[in-house]
Amino acid sequence: DALRKLGRGTGPMLDPDTDAALAELAAAHPGLLTYDAQRGMVKFNADLTFALGSTEIKPEAVGTLRQFAEILNSASAARYEVRILGHTDNVPVSRPATKQKHPNNWYLSAHRSISVMEVLTGSGVPGQRVIVAGAGEFRPVVANAGRRGAEANRRVEIYLVPMDPRDLSPSVESGAAAADNAPAGSGGAYMDKTGSGGAGPAAPDMSK
Repeated sequence: DALRKLGRGTGPMLDPDTDAALAELAAAHPGLLTYDAQRGMVKFNADLTFALGSTEIKPEAVGTLRQFAEILNSASAARYEVRILGHTDNVPVSRPATKQKHPNNWYLSAHRSISVMEVLTGSGVPGQRVIVAGAGEFRPVVANAGRRGAEANRRVEIYLVPMDPRDLSPSVESGAAAADNAPAGSGGAYMDKTGSGGAGPAAPDMSK
């Protein structure tokens, strides 16, 4: 279909409206984020998004993420899955207070992705559209060197990928449809193998 053809060749990966909106957002916040049109990817500079060793998003970055969420909530972008992937440099997590929360770079990168997700979903992006992950130090874009690592490797990448419309349908809809199709007069009662009515088995305890 048309969505699957997007991104082939050298043109933008996304539809024209979303592509233009993301390009405008990146132009308004140079240094903080960049937009790769051919990959459908927005990249946030982690040094400007988070404090050292922290997953708390800086106020100026929160505002930009909320603007990004507005784009994701637009009619043109609603068709895309939002894949958030955190990255770090290769400098080990060493401060005791930091290690208690993020034992290593893998945890730190994943926890930063979760922080980004929380801003986006808190701004109205449906949770079923979002995937979070962390790659730690294992996908550098430049060579790490010295005790400070490389700034370019400290980043959060957000990919927009065409989504199967079926994945956007709330599960409650299928449950409602099943209830609507139940035989008249059944009242939702449980029928055991002998054909006699019953209250049905107790629901399992699913609490964590």
